[in-house]
Amino acid sequence: MPKKEAPIDPFKDYAPYPEPDILLLVDTQDKVKGARQLLKTVSPKKLGFDIETYNERQDIWRHVASLYPYIGGKVRTVQIGFITDTYERYVIIIDMKAVPTEGLAFLKTLLECPRDKRTIVGHNLAFEFLYMEHLGIRATADVFDTQVAARVLSANLLPLEPNRGSGYGLDLGSCVGRDLKAFLDKDEQTSNWGADLTQSQLVYASKDALCVLDLEKLYQERLQQTKQLAAARADFRVLPMMAACNANGITLDVEKVQETKIKLEAEKERLYAKCCEVFGVNNPNSPAQLLPVLQQLDPDVTSTNKQTIEFLARKHPQVSVLLELKEVVKTIGTYILPWLNMAELTGGTVHPNLRVIGADTGRMSCPTAFKGSVPSGEFTKTGKEKTTTIILGATLHGAPKTTREFFVARPGYIMLDADFSAIEVRLAAHTYKDPAMQELALDPNIDAHRRMASKIFGVPEDEVTSEQRAVGKTANFALQYGCGVNKLHAQLESVLKRKVDKAEAEKAYTAWHETHYMISAQMSVFRDKNNPKYFLRSTLGRIMGTPSPLGGKKTNKWGHIRPEEGPLIHTNGVNWPIQAAGRDLLAEAAILVWERLVVPNPDVIPLHLVHDEILLEVPEAKAEYAAKIVKECMSDADLQKKYLGTIPLECETLMGHRWSEAH
Repeated sequence: MPKKEAPIDPFKDYAPYPEPDILLLVDTQDKVKGARQLLKTVSPKKLGFDIETYNERQDIWRHVASLYPYIGGKVRTVQIGFITDTYERYVIIIDMKAVPTEGLAFLKTLLECPRDKRTIVGHNLAFEFLYMEHLGIRATADVFDTQVAARVLSANLLPLEPNRGSGYGLDLGSCVGRDLKAFLDKDEQTSNWGADLTQSQLVYASKDALCVLDLEKLYQERLQQTKQLAAARADFRVLPMMAACNANGITLDVEKVQETKIKLEAEKERLYAKCCEVFGVNNPNSPAQLLPVLQQLDPDVTSTNKQTIEFLARKHPQVSVLLELKEVVKTIGTYILPWLNMAELTGGTVHPNLRVIGADTGRMSCPTAFKGSVPSGEFTKTGKEKTTTIILGATLHGAPKTTREFFVARPGYIMLDADFSAIEVRLAAHTYKDPAMQELALDPNIDAHRRMASKIFGVPEDEVTSEQRAVGKTANFALQYGCGVNKLHAQLESVLKRKVDKAEAEKAYTAWHETHYMISAQMSVFRDKNNPKYFLRSTLGRIMGTPSPLGGKKTNKWGHIRPEEGPLIHTNGVNWPIQAAGRDLLAEAAILVWERLVVPNPDVIPLHLVHDEILLEVPEAKAEYAAKIVKECMSDADLQKKYLGTIPLECETLMGHRWSEAH
């Protein structure tokens, strides 16, 4: 098999990014004192910040483990770059292996300071802050992240993942090449940082701490030009809180998960056998075997995917067994096994791996698992132990709610879960000035689904039946997000478990749009194909766009090669402003919780941020106090005015020793 060629770096012919004027390696106590004195004398307001990590574990591949402190990653060097008033470019490199105690104390003075004193500048600072939290350092300085800034400036059209070699990724090399017209050699990135440091490694590390200062100056100007600085600042300032969640992890009840795994595997075998019996196949997971059987039920079927099976199950109930099998298989493979794998390597915790921007709207995401190579217990003929790839962790965002019972508080602690009350309804009411939605937002005693059913069926609210309310509920959830008549029809059949006449769906569709006529009008704007809209702005000014489904690339005014933007459809037009506002509201609330509760109380442990929810672990003795502070932060008057106007901003707090009890 031919060897895969390395990608061609489009910036290879650029002049190399320059080395610092002065590079100081700090590897003794005296040099730490000297570095302290230098920074005190120069007193720079902005510091470039970067780290290099290593790992000494033998039971997982070195480079992967180096990326995550909870599976053994350790900080080898910390790079601090700054530029003096006379334009001398300094980099201090602290060898944390040589001066662990003194280096840690030095870092605390740099990061734990008022925002107006110092700005920490870095590229993907979520990584650096992940390690800082692990070391017991909670950043309170101001923050500027050049990778996040690049994504905001691209209207989220640059790839989410670093894409080195393409010229339009978010990795540091691509940003330096595109915007500074210089080549940043990243070959030392995967070298062995646990061994003796080489001059090549030191030069490599020093450049990473300086180039971010050049990028910051450029991106600051561009964020102001595009009126996105407020949105970017919310992204920057929530990074320490988000990284703390990633670092701390949630304790897994391994015994309970193991018991559930055994039950689910038995259920999988039962459902597998039942599928074989019902469909007369040897392997129901094989599309080649299953498709002909499904085509006997409906000749138009061309796939065995979940959507097709859901469609068939509405007409042929026996097909639902396939959905049950798929759900069990997904729960085991996507959640149970990766959580157990991670807990075995971490000593019992699962870590969420949050990203500050994970969607077109800027919404945070919790990506699925990452892979690691571990010893397999088998050996080659030469005696070398083979490795096997395992899945570690998993998304906690999409996990079934029933799995929350698997996560428990540490001894002496209790979980505190706070989430905004009916936040999407409130945001929609304020954003679109929709009278019916505003009425729902202002009166918590109104049953929104019963009221909608009353309008659909033309009966008083107190005479609405349970089935009619189910129709109202389905219409509310589906149509607010731009669902069409056909999809609503399918959802009604799925919910009601019976055949639904198309006219019933059309009646519900019409009643909802007449009731929420302001939202309906906004949808119409994005249905006008003669006047397409390509971008939207959020409450904080975030520009949102989407790549064209037809493909193609373009170059913007800054020379960024990126996908051609596509016209936004009505679902984007209605949903995105709400999702973006909800995300930024959560970020700003989390920043307040970080500053007012977490930083002053080192024993408060951030665990997770989920859409409209903040999960913490607090000492039982501080539970009521912590709940009070969190509630004040999440219902802050300034946040209410900014995001909801006169509509109340409220949150609910619950506590329990299991996540399922706290939510």
